[in-house]
Parts: sequence; structure tokens; C-alpha cells
Amino acid sequence: MKPYKACSCRNPETSRLLGKKCPALPRKGHGTYYARIEAPRGADGKRRQPRIGPFETERECRAELAKVAGQVARSGRTNDQKITVGECLDQRYAWRDSEARTGDGLKRSTLSAEREAIDLYLKPGLGYLKLARLRDHPGPVRRHAPHQPGCGPGRAYRAGSPTT
Repeated sequence: MKPYKACSCRNPETSRLLGKKCPALPRKGHGTYYARIEAPRGADGKRRQPRIGPFETERECRAELAKVAGQVARSGRTNDQKITVGECLDQRYAWRDSEARTGDGLKRSTLSAEREAIDLYLKPGLGYLKLARLRDHPGPVRRHAPHQPGCGPGRAYRAGSPTT
């Protein structure tokens, strides 16, 4: 949980990123500061260490690190910037499915209807959005519905019109 400095310079022979191993990092103005936090394990049980940054100064990085670490400690969740709505929906479905297997959750028919709604409507329409970027106010209106049956290239979709 200590801030570190890294850059996007590449090794000229292998074209791999040098990151923290760049020889020019000690120079002032070269590279930016990042930090990793220990986040709660994901739904799949894997360890998660999201990276925060970039920051121009180490002081900014330490301040943000303290803020994010405090959020994780209070809520048990992290502000993971990379997770999408689609991944979140899949994790939620996996959790509800595991509850149903123990007999405490929803019926199988309800779960299958939920899976269908996720696959047909929610993931195609919203799955690509980053969860951290969602806001309370409405966003831009989509003018097309590529996930609607019969709406392929060259076919228009009109609300309320039959798609068959």
C-alpha cells in the first residue's frame, strides 16, 4: 500500500513496458505515481489488488490511497475502476444461483428468467459500461437497439414497431 513511481517507457529490444524499472525514473518530471490496495476477494474467490493512479505527486497519491483504503475498511467493498456492469451482473447471478442451490434463494424458473433478461437486454445494452462511471442522472439516449431481434445492419429500429 505504498505509492510507487512508474512510467510508460519501453525496452527498445523487447518493446516491453519498463514501468518501475525505468532508469530515468529518478529524474524530476519523469513518470507518475500509483498505488495498489488490498481489496476484498471477488465473487470467484480470487485476490484483487486494484491500482489507483496516475498522480503527479506522491502527496496526491498518498491522500487518495488513504481515502480509498478508508472506504474499503468501512464498506468492505472497493472502488474498482475496471469492473463493468456486465461483470457485476454475472457476479450477482452467480451469488443468487449459489443461494438457490442451498435452497435459500429463488426458484430455478425465476433464475432462468433473470439469466435470460441479463443475456438478452441488460448485458448488450449496458454491459460495456464501467460500474464506477455510472451516475444518478440519466445519460445519453441510445438511438438504436442492436440487441433487438431483427435489427441488424441496414435495418432500423422504431420503438413500438414489430421487429419480425
